[in-house]
Amino acid sequence: MDSKYKDELKAKIQTYKDIMNNKVKDEEKIKQFSWVLEKDKQFINDKQASVRFGIPIYPTGNVKNGNLYLCLNNPSIENSQEYDKNKAYSIIKYAKKHELLNGIESQNVNGNFLIDGQFDELPPRNHKNIISSEIEDSKLNGKEMGYYCTHYFKNFIKNGLYNDKDKISKLSACNLEFFPYRSVRINDVKIKRNKSKELYKMPSVQISLKIISDRLEVYEKNKNVKPIFIFRGYDKWWEPALIKYLGEQKFNKYSSMFFTFSSYQCACISSNNLLNIKGHKKLKTIKKSAYKDNLRVELKKEAWKSLPTYISSMFE
Repeated sequence: MDSKYKDELKAKIQTYKDIMNNKVKDEEKIKQFSWVLEKDKQFINDKQASVRFGIPIYPTGNVKNGNLYLCLNNPSIENSQEYDKNKAYSIIKYAKKHELLNGIESQNVNGNFLIDGQFDELPPRNHKNIISSEIEDSKLNGKEMGYYCTHYFKNFIKNGLYNDKDKISKLSACNLEFFPYRSVRINDVKIKRNKSKELYKMPSVQISLKIISDRLEVYEKNKNVKPIFIFRGYDKWWEPALIKYLGEQKFNKYSSMFFTFSSYQCACISSNNLLNIKGHKKLKTIKKSAYKDNLRVELKKEAWKSLPTYISSMFE
């Protein structure tokens, strides 16, 4: 990320903390606060309260050398069932209702924005494996397993591997969001007119695109552990942006590492729910039929066999 965006994000973090601690007396400054970067506002509208006020989620996990990258649409919000997108929220009212805040030492602010309380890297990230982070939090606080473990890694947990530190470390999972800004539904992030084909230029989107590009280059150089990338919103968001950002030649070279979920509703990593991109595209060209259903089954088997064994064995 360009240094000017780092400085802008750092200033937003401090302003947000000051607002939450009632240190900001300027009502106009409070009213005008938005997490959306100024350059990002050229691409998306920040009038929606969840987009504007929800603490964004930047990349989480071992972004440089991860093995499994969950590439999602954008983060949801807390208490989403109580959110009214047509309501005029203030930042304070939004935070009280839709952030897990406990003063300024909240898990959200410190977990996702600060590393050991220091601005040692921006955009700030939690460098821990996202699985180990949720397992540790569950054990320390006596809570249920977190969002990723109960959705994407349900089979990993079901197989009793949450106590196997070696396998957790080997999986080295990382989370990337296409948009870091929050909403109940992805369609609540409103793209500005004539900008849908230029999202690869959006600064916050480029953070995730660059992480993917850099990880592919690391693999090309070392040929060690082959990473895989599992996408949601692949057709609408990720593919167009990746082709523009990587270039078609590089994109095609590494597309065998790209997967998407077979089901639009279920995001559990399993042998019955992954398609590689080639298989996904093939299915899109076929009308609904018994043939298509049978082909889907075969393509899911093919995709699962193409995964590195160290990953597939943990989700069998």
